[in-house]
Amino acid sequence: MDAQVTTSGIIGTVKGADGTGLQGASIKATHTPSGSVYTTTATNSGTFNIQGMRPGGPYTIEISFVGFPTRTLQDISLTLGESYVINEKLSPTGTELSEVVITGTASTSKLNRFKTGASTNISTKEINSLPTISRSITDFTRLTPQANGNSFGGRDGRYNNVQVDGANFNNGFGLSDDPLPGGGGLSIDAIEEIQVNIAPYDVRQGGFTGAGINAITRSGTNKLQGSVYNFIKNQDLQGEKVNGDKLSGIQQSSVKTYGARLGGPIIKNKLFFFVSAEKISSTGPSAGAVNLWKASDNGIADPNNNITRVKRSDLDAVSNHLKNQWGYDPGAYEGYANGESKVSSLLGRIDWNISNKHKLAVRYNRTTNDVPSLTNGTSGANPRASNTYSRVSQNAMSFENSMYFTSNNVSSYTLELNSRFNNRLSNQFLATYSKIQTGRSSPSAEFPFIDIGDGLGTSSVWQNYISAGYELFTYNNAVINDNYTIVNNLTYTAGRHSLLLGASFESQKFANNYMRNGTSYYRYKSVADFLTTGTPGEVAPIQFALTYPYEGADPFAIVKYNLPAVYLQDNISVNDRFNLTLGLRAEIPTFAKNLIANTVVDNLDLLNTSGGVTNYPSGEWPKTRVMLSPRIGFRWDLEGNKSLIIRGGTGIFAGRVPFVWMTNQPSNIGTLQNTIEPGSYAASAAWINDIRFNPDKLYWFNNTPASAANVFIKSPGNGVPGTLALVDPNFKMPQIFRTNIGFDKKIGKSPFTFTADAMYTKDLQAVYQFGANRLAASQKMYDGRDYYPNSASYTFNSLLGGNSGSVLSNTTMGHSFNLTAGINMTPRNGFFGSLAYSYTFANTSTDNSGSNASSAWGATPNRSNPNDIFLASSADALPHRIVGVFSYRKEYLKHLASTISVYYNGANRYRYSFTYNGDVNGDAISGDLLYIPKDASEVNFVASGGFTVDQQRTAFNELLKNSKYLDKHRGSLAERNGVLMPWLHRFDVKFLQDIFAQFGKQKHTLQLSLDIVNFGNMLNSNWGIQKTLINNASTPLSVVTKGINPTFKMNTASIDGQVVLPTEMYQDVRTFGTTWSMQIGIRYLFN
Repeated sequence: MDAQVTTSGIIGTVKGADGTGLQGASIKATHTPSGSVYTTTATNSGTFNIQGMRPGGPYTIEISFVGFPTRTLQDISLTLGESYVINEKLSPTGTELSEVVITGTASTSKLNRFKTGASTNISTKEINSLPTISRSITDFTRLTPQANGNSFGGRDGRYNNVQVDGANFNNGFGLSDDPLPGGGGLSIDAIEEIQVNIAPYDVRQGGFTGAGINAITRSGTNKLQGSVYNFIKNQDLQGEKVNGDKLSGIQQSSVKTYGARLGGPIIKNKLFFFVSAEKISSTGPSAGAVNLWKASDNGIADPNNNITRVKRSDLDAVSNHLKNQWGYDPGAYEGYANGESKVSSLLGRIDWNISNKHKLAVRYNRTTNDVPSLTNGTSGANPRASNTYSRVSQNAMSFENSMYFTSNNVSSYTLELNSRFNNRLSNQFLATYSKIQTGRSSPSAEFPFIDIGDGLGTSSVWQNYISAGYELFTYNNAVINDNYTIVNNLTYTAGRHSLLLGASFESQKFANNYMRNGTSYYRYKSVADFLTTGTPGEVAPIQFALTYPYEGADPFAIVKYNLPAVYLQDNISVNDRFNLTLGLRAEIPTFAKNLIANTVVDNLDLLNTSGGVTNYPSGEWPKTRVMLSPRIGFRWDLEGNKSLIIRGGTGIFAGRVPFVWMTNQPSNIGTLQNTIEPGSYAASAAWINDIRFNPDKLYWFNNTPASAANVFIKSPGNGVPGTLALVDPNFKMPQIFRTNIGFDKKIGKSPFTFTADAMYTKDLQAVYQFGANRLAASQKMYDGRDYYPNSASYTFNSLLGGNSGSVLSNTTMGHSFNLTAGINMTPRNGFFGSLAYSYTFANTSTDNSGSNASSAWGATPNRSNPNDIFLASSADALPHRIVGVFSYRKEYLKHLASTISVYYNGANRYRYSFTYNGDVNGDAISGDLLYIPKDASEVNFVASGGFTVDQQRTAFNELLKNSKYLDKHRGSLAERNGVLMPWLHRFDVKFLQDIFAQFGKQKHTLQLSLDIVNFGNMLNSNWGIQKTLINNASTPLSVVTKGINPTFKMNTASIDGQVVLPTEMYQDVRTFGTTWSMQIGIRYLFN
C-alpha cells in the first residue's frame, strides 16, 4: 500500500525556563467536536510524539507538569499527513498563573506544520467556500501551484496516485487522463480534507512519480450535523456571446445535483456515524456526447456556425444504402444528444473510540457512473487521420449509432485501527479493498464499423469523411480491477528519536477484455466506392481490420501485480529548531503468475534497443527486483520562533505505469485472440482485393481467401499474431530522483506568509515503447530525416508487420525543474487567500500518448522514426502559471452572512507540435515533425483544391511570418511540443448567502449559492475567450507523393464559410463551452 497516510500528529518539546527537558510532562490532546482524547508524556529530553490523530479540529491541547502551571492551547487544527509542531517552555508555579490559556491564529499557520517538501492541503473551509461546478476533487487539486490539469510538476498525470482514506481510488488502468476511476468519485460533501504531495520525504508515502493525491472523508462528532442540497445548471445559465457576437444553436441541457449528508453520535464521546449520498444527472451538451455539427449543402465548412464540409446528399446516400442494402439503421447524423449521464455516490463511515488507547474507523463507499460518448476521433488501422480530420469535426461526421456508453462501478472498503500502547509505542493498522468495474455498450446493432474517405486520400494520407457502425473500440470492452492492501506502521519514541517501522502489501488484479475492431472494420476511399457494396460491381475496401477470440479462450487478459514493501524511518529532533528525517523504503514489484506462452513468438527474431537480434519470451513477466527508495528530509526553525522555516529533502520515489500497457502483452501474443490490423496499405495489399463487405464479423475468418491464409490464424500458437505487443523482461517500474528546497517566512505580525519551493526531478527509470521489428534507415531525406522507400526497408522480420512488435521498456532520459513562490493569508476576520507563481521546465523522451501499445509508440510526434527517442518538452509542462484564491465572509444583522470567493488561473492553455498531415518519410506512421523551410520556395508544392503553386507559396510565406515559432525556427525541424497556445486569464467566482438562526443548541442555516465559471466573460464578452488553432494550422502541409524530395499541398481552412489557405495560427473559440456558465444552489444545514 502506498501513500497510506490518513491521520495527523503532534510533535515537539516541553522544557523548563532553563531549557531543561521536563521528563514526564503530560500532554493531552482533545478533539473538541468528538471528545476523542490522545495522551502521552515527554521523554528525558522533553520531546514527545503523538501519531494517529484525527485530522482537522479544533483541538484543545493541555501540557502539565508537577509544580508548573498547566499550559492550554486552544483552537488547534491538524493537517492531513503532517505533524503539528509545539515547543513549549513552562515556568514554575508562582511566576505564572495556575493555568495559561493560549488561543489565536497560529493554529492554522503553515509555520506550525512539519512539512519538508512541496505539498498543498485543501481544508474543509476551502472546499466549502471556493467555486466549483463539477464538484470533483480535481476542482480543488488545481489550487496546487505546480498543477496543470491532472499533471503536477510537468509529470504525466497517469503517474499520480489517488487515495481516499488510504484506499486506492485511481484510474489505475489508465484508459483516460482522468485521475479518478470512470471520471467519477465521491461527493465533495463527503470530503474532509485533500492533500497533494509532490515531494514528501516520509517513507510511508510512495506509489507515484507524479503526485500523491490523498483525501480523507468526514467523520461524525458529538453533535448531530447535516445538510440537504440541490444544484442546477442549464442552458439559461450560460453565456451566449463571444466578442459581442451572439452564438446560435444553443441546445437544451441541464445538470441537476441532489444530495444529503448526516453525521453525529451513536454514543457520545465513543461511537460516531457519518453518511453521504449524492446523485448527478446531466442531459444535452452537459452529458458530454452531443453532435453539434450540421451537414452542408455545398461541401464547404463554416465552423462558426457548426457546419461541416460533409455534404447532406452524401450522408443521405450512405444512410439509405445501409438501410436498403444491408438492413442496418445507422441513426441520425446531426442534432443527436443521445442519452443521459448519471453519477451517484454513497458513503457510510463509523468511528469508534474503543478507549483512549485504541480508535477504530470503518468506511464503505460506492459510486456509479454512466456516460455517453461520441465515437473515437482518429484511431484505427494505419494510416490514421490527423486530429484535424477527427470523425466528428468540421471535416467529418459520424452517425448516431456510432456513439458508445461507458458504465463505471466503484466499491471501496477501509478499516483502520490506531493504537497507542504506551507513551513510547503506537501503531497504525490499515486494510482496504476496492473494486473498479468499467464496461462499454453501444446503441448500435452488431455491425461492422465503416470509415469512408473524401476520395482525396493517398497511400500516406487518410482523411475521414463519413463514419458509421458499431464503435470500433466498444465491442466486448470491459475492465475489472481488484485492489487489496494491508499496512502496518509501528512508531517508537526514544529520546529525540521517533522510529517508524512499517510494512505493506498491495495486490492488484486487472482483467481486461479488449477487442478493437471486434465487429470488423472496413475503410473505403470514397462514398462512391462504398455505395458499390452488395452490388455486382462492388469495389474492395482499401483497409480491413478484425479482432477475434480463439475458441475456448478466456477473453480476459489477466494481470496480477503484487507490491510488498518494508520501510524504516528515524525522525530526529536534533534540537528545538532542527528536525532531521532519515528513511529507506524497499519495494519488490512482482507479477503473480506467468502467461500462456506462444512458442512461435518465443522463437521470433526481433531487435533490441541496441539493434541486436534477440528473442522475447511471450509467457514471462519482468524479472522481480528490489527497488530501494532512500530519503532524507529536514525542517529548520532558523530563528527559533517559527518566523522563518527552511525545509527540504532529497530522495528516490518509485511508482507504477498505467496497467493497460501491461495487459497489452497477454492480449497481443496470439494466445487469447488475434488482431488483424495492417500497419499500412502495403501490408494488406496482397489480400485486401479479395475482401468484400460482409456484416457478419467472422465471415472472413470462416471464409478466408487463399491470399490471406497466413493472416487469419485459426488457433493459438500456430502463427505470428497480426499485432504483437511485449514487455521487456528487464522492464522496471518508473523511478525518479527528486530534491526540493523551500522556505516559509512570516511577514511581521501580519497574517501573511511568503513561501517558496525549488524542485528538481531526474528520471532513473522512465517508460517508453520501441518497435522491435523496425530496421534502421539506409537513406536520408532532403531535411536529414530517415527515409523508407517501401515496407521492406523498415521491416526486420517479414513474418510480422514492420510497425508491429512494440516492446515496453525503460530509458533514463527525462528531467524537470520547478520553481514556485507565493504568499498565503492565514484566515483572519473572515478573510483568507493565496497567490502563487510557478515556473516549470520538463523534458521527456516520449509522451506515451495512447492506451494500447501501438498508439503509445506511434502517436508521439517524431523527427525521424518512432524509435528515435529524444528529449523534448513534456506535453504536461506549461512554463508559467499564476494561481490565486481570495475569500471573504461577513456576518451581519445577527442572522445573515455573505461570502464571496474568487479563483484565478492564468497560463498557456496547452502545448502542440507542428507536423505534416500524412506520412512524409514512408514508414507508415503519421506525426512526422514539420521541417520549417527558410522560405516557401524550398517546398515542392503541387496545385491542389483550386489553388495554384504560387498561391500556396504566398500563403505559406505569410504563415511562416505570422507564426512567431515558425519564423524563429526557419531552416530546422519543429520541436515536439515546442509551441505554446496563447495565454488565458480565467476567473471563477462563488457567492454564498446564509440565513441562519439558533434554536436551542442547534444552528439552522438556509444557504443560497452561485458558482460562476469564467466570471470575466459575464462582465465582458471579450474576456475569458479561449483561442484555438485555425483548422490545419498546426499541420499546414499534406504529403502528396513520398520520396527523398516529396511533394506537398497546403492544407486549406474554412473561415466564415470560405475555403482559404490559412495565413494565421489562431482564432477565437466560438462555442458555448468558452463562455461563462453558472450553477445555482440551495442548501439547508444544521449543526
